[in-house]
Amino acid sequence: MSVFIPKGFARMQDLLSEGCCLITGKSDRALRIGLLNLMPEKKIAERQFARMLSASPLDTQLLPLKLASHAPRHCETAYMDNVYQLATGEKVASLDGLIITGAPVEHLDFAEVDYWRELSGLLDSLKVLDVQTLFICWAAQAALYRYYGIAKHRLAQKAFGVFPQYVFEPGCDLVAGIDRKFPTPVSRHTTTHTMDILQHRPLRLVAGSHQSGPALIDDRDTNSTYMFNHLEYESDTLQQEYLRDLRKQDAMVAQPDKKRLAPPASIDERSWEPSARRFFVNWLARMGDRNERRKTRAPSLETAA
Repeated sequence: MSVFIPKGFARMQDLLSEGCCLITGKSDRALRIGLLNLMPEKKIAERQFARMLSASPLDTQLLPLKLASHAPRHCETAYMDNVYQLATGEKVASLDGLIITGAPVEHLDFAEVDYWRELSGLLDSLKVLDVQTLFICWAAQAALYRYYGIAKHRLAQKAFGVFPQYVFEPGCDLVAGIDRKFPTPVSRHTTTHTMDILQHRPLRLVAGSHQSGPALIDDRDTNSTYMFNHLEYESDTLQQEYLRDLRKQDAMVAQPDKKRLAPPASIDERSWEPSARRFFVNWLARMGDRNERRKTRAPSLETAA
């Protein structure tokens, strides 16, 4: 269905050329989905998540959000000011759902991250708000640490490539229609121990892998979904991250070549896309009831050419 986006959204034409239905403007009938984008390549992450939202049969409005205490180094200030809104408590409370992306700060303790105090306050607010929240990669680790005190652990070598994930809880709505074994891009210097997760009753380990660790956790107590990996990634994202790590002279990374990929996964094939689309459809369906209550409201929009 349609994804309503703010004026100036950078990669709109890319998605329109793929057949995605993007509309510049607002709709009172659409699910309001915030994207707190902590990734360095803001515009690429926007495109990735907008593509995933477009797979849903529900209309969505994508609202890019930013933190006041963090100044991005890889995106123009004018673009951030024009397209992004501050992730205030009032703004987040108005959402149906929120996605918080990963961030390249795994080497730091949580308290050392420059925006940790602001993010912690936001996480505390989310615990009492009726907002379904999807935490990706580092954000999943940060939320689990804030909510349950679960630590992240440094890996001897970066988990990097496409790894098979196994569904442990096939009855969970988040994995409805997904194969019991599905490929997923993984890009992490750190991991979360399974036993630490299982010690907390509200946490339900839905999927994971003996190679790359836990993948997906459901937490109904806080309306949270934790995805440690990157179903939203595009076919060249891992390769671009490898080149970035080379420029940083990161000795912990190995090239994501085919020898490290689990058959039949292939970076070029984007073999994880069917599972990715299904996952986001399932996650958005949790907000469907709120969407039904909005249907009587008339939309206000400006259709993009």
